[in-house]
Amino acid sequence: MHRNGSSAALNFRNFFGGHSVMVSVRQYRSCMMSKTATIIGVHEIEADEPVHLIEIEVTGDADQFDFGDVTQADENVSRDNWQCAYDEREIDSPTAGRRFAFFLHYLNFELPLATSFGDIDIPNPTAIPERLSTIEYEAP
Repeated sequence: MHRNGSSAALNFRNFFGGHSVMVSVRQYRSCMMSKTATIIGVHEIEADEPVHLIEIEVTGDADQFDFGDVTQADENVSRDNWQCAYDEREIDSPTAGRRFAFFLHYLNFELPLATSFGDIDIPNPTAIPERLSTIEYEAP
């Protein structure tokens, strides 16, 4: 609210019907702020089961990114048994986005990773970069 009692709002004109639509600044920013998740790297981990360390960058409202939604479809089992992100943590980012690393078991490179910000194609694995070398895998 402004000091004069009016709320902060933007007036948009509907060009097809000529109607004005009032939208709060907060709603406008929420809609206009792009929310994306991009895989920065996928790195194979030595373990008894197939597992990879995945680094992603989240732009927009990263607090809305839900690691509970990070999974990969598997038509051979019920959704309750799909693999999901494990041991996620925020890491330093050289950009304006926020970066996170997590582990995922039995990664299928032919299928996208499903997230709360949309599906993400999975790049080929690469060697673990030095900046991630201190992240240790512990079996669940």
